[in-house]
Amino acid sequence: MESASRSCFADFCVQVQEHRSRNEESLRALAEYGYGCVALNTDITLAKKVQIQPAKDLAKVVETIPSTPRKCPLTVLQRLTVVIDDISLLHALSSPAMNTYDIVAVRPTNEKAMQQACSTLSVDLISLDLTQRLPFNLRPPQVKTAIERGVFFEICYSPALRDATARRNTLANALELVKVAKGKNIIVTSKAEKVFDLRAPADVVTLCHLFGVSDDKCKATTTTNCRALLLHAEMRRNTARG
Repeated sequence: MESASRSCFADFCVQVQEHRSRNEESLRALAEYGYGCVALNTDITLAKKVQIQPAKDLAKVVETIPSTPRKCPLTVLQRLTVVIDDISLLHALSSPAMNTYDIVAVRPTNEKAMQQACSTLSVDLISLDLTQRLPFNLRPPQVKTAIERGVFFEICYSPALRDATARRNTLANALELVKVAKGKNIIVTSKAEKVFDLRAPADVVTLCHLFGVSDDKCKATTTTNCRALLLHAEMRRNTARG
């Protein structure tokens, strides 16, 4: 965690792939771009018969971790994103398996789930599906509550690069999110599934302008905000351990 906090640029959402070679390809590309910290993400949807599994041994996900141009190892974290449709299943988030992940995110799909995510859930990140029309309004009081609790919001760029409709929706939703959050506690990630989905930090800064992030906060979406998120995650895990 310490080495991750010192890194310059971070991408906290690269979709984990079944084959280690594909994960390694993405990590090599990110290292060459100058990223110092990457989170490999696993998605799960809460359901009655679905149990949250602990994070896999990193060696089973990626065999070799590449070095950055500065000749220091790339820090690789593991992230879990939980899709929440039914708030009656939120008790599953108290599973000890949650604390085996470096970052825990939730993706609420309705107003009640969003309210819980902002006000009470012990998570680090709220990741909305910005590629579609949001099924609820972003309410400033809710977003403010989340920010005051140290929770961050995510904008993923690669889905918007694949499809014109997804691009329009992502731009509109990102602009609204940044406006409601007043530019605070925003991180920008790739949500990449393959190497061609990835972009260099300078390109991400350009995308941030399109998302409505002010000039003075663009770089923070992949640097200082990510470090602050990791500190929040570390405190969450320490609290859970008692």
